[in-house]
Amino acid sequence: MRARRPSQSPSSFMQSYEPDFIPYTALASIGPGPAIVFAPHPDDEVFGCGGAIMRHVSNGDPVRVVIVTDGAYGAPAESGDYAQTRRRESTRAAAILGYGAPEFWNLPDRGLEYGERLIQRVLTAMEDHAAELVYAPSWWEVHPDHRVLALAATEAVRRCTRPLRLAMYEVGVPLQPNALLDITDLAERKASAVACFSSQLAQQDYDEQIASLNRFRTYTLPRTVRAAEGYLVLAAEELRNRIPRMMTQKDRLAVRGETADTATTPLVSVIIPSMDGPRLKEALDSVALQTYPRIEAVVIDAKGEGHTPLPRWCGRFPLRFIPSDISLSRGRAADVGLEHAEGDYLVFLGEDDVFQPGDVASLVAEAARKQGTGFCSHADRRMTVFSGGVVDGSPRTGKPGKPAFLPLHAVLFDRSLAELRCRFDGDANVPEDGDFWDQAMQHVASIHPRACRHGHGLPGGEAGRHTIVRLPPWTSPAPLPPGASLARTPHPNERDSLRRRIQRAGRRIYETLPRGLTDALVRTAYRIWARLSSDSMITNDGKGT
Repeated sequence: MRARRPSQSPSSFMQSYEPDFIPYTALASIGPGPAIVFAPHPDDEVFGCGGAIMRHVSNGDPVRVVIVTDGAYGAPAESGDYAQTRRRESTRAAAILGYGAPEFWNLPDRGLEYGERLIQRVLTAMEDHAAELVYAPSWWEVHPDHRVLALAATEAVRRCTRPLRLAMYEVGVPLQPNALLDITDLAERKASAVACFSSQLAQQDYDEQIASLNRFRTYTLPRTVRAAEGYLVLAAEELRNRIPRMMTQKDRLAVRGETADTATTPLVSVIIPSMDGPRLKEALDSVALQTYPRIEAVVIDAKGEGHTPLPRWCGRFPLRFIPSDISLSRGRAADVGLEHAEGDYLVFLGEDDVFQPGDVASLVAEAARKQGTGFCSHADRRMTVFSGGVVDGSPRTGKPGKPAFLPLHAVLFDRSLAELRCRFDGDANVPEDGDFWDQAMQHVASIHPRACRHGHGLPGGEAGRHTIVRLPPWTSPAPLPPGASLARTPHPNERDSLRRRIQRAGRRIYETLPRGLTDALVRTAYRIWARLSSDSMITNDGKGT
């Protein structure tokens, strides 16, 4: 085993070490600056990052510590006011660490909810403190409050427009660190701070466990280092460009979400046509990370036989898998999704694409703001698409004012569009959505997508160079004059679209006939469908036969 080499940066606040046999993220150092610590319970701030807090204080950095819950869960019967006891313990420990007094939010212990309320509160606290370094528990933690706070802090950092870093610390589960902080000279003070939590030490030997963890972290460090804290440090830019793979584990994403009144909160169906591609898991993980409280994932088997079995849950959201015995085109799979979705709102997600955690919540909020003005909600902000392809904002030939690229998951549909029988081109794979937009725009006055941000897919889910595309407003085509024939369309592209629409209408008539009809009626219906499908229905001169 080769010797480990410490970072050569002498002025670094955190020294990073890379064991040769572990693929740690390369990170040379992290500089000092205003820090904010989010602890799920009283004592976590000391157990997880007490050494880092003291190091910040000694460097003269402003430090703000927020203890999110009251820590009152499982209070012993004889404990009296257990929450107040734990607050006093944290206050005494804070005096030893030297940062002042902690801030208590007093949210319910084991009742922490992942969602917009918590994320916005964390983000506001970060901005008010002008933090450059944010400490939070890691995604690997066992306690549900730890996991909820980890996800909320990650999303808050991702949304922050300033350059800052997220430092995840370990309490109940060792994480996969990319930074190790030498706290040899601070270990005795940290032990004194840990000793303040007598209510917790009566239940477990946390003092010995934390000391052992800090000792274990010296395994890759020089022999002179007797205690260290491990951190996973991520820059906000890394989180904005991608969802880290270590974060997307659905067994760890099954956290308590915001409780909501199901009678007033609309259900959103996320429809995912699937060919059982290798990135389907990432798409489902991005659904599991959504901050919106009421979602169902509807996965359509477009592959046919042999699709990988899927679980019944996508994080905390139900997942319905719609099987198929035959392979389906992308357009037909999308139509099947429209038929099976039960939500008040519908949105599509490609199996090669991902949502960012707040996307569905933003779309629903936009829909609520525009209630009564149409059937669709678009994103007034930049949507991020992780998929291949070229973004082109120029109008399609023959489609004035219609942009060539609009991500389907940038638009939320009222289910009324599905009930109005707006459907996709069942015979097409790419582009399969042209007919759907043509039909939808007969019912929607206008759609005005402001901007889309498109990330070209790279191996491993990384996002490469982004292109900002300003999309022109969509305008509804002029309605046909009364009595006009649908076949009398001057442009060849329009005739092709109408022909496909007629074919689909006839096919639906045939496929939905009630059972028990006589063979003669079925044969008659088939002849009608064949006649509707015939090219002779639309002649070259544009006149209907």
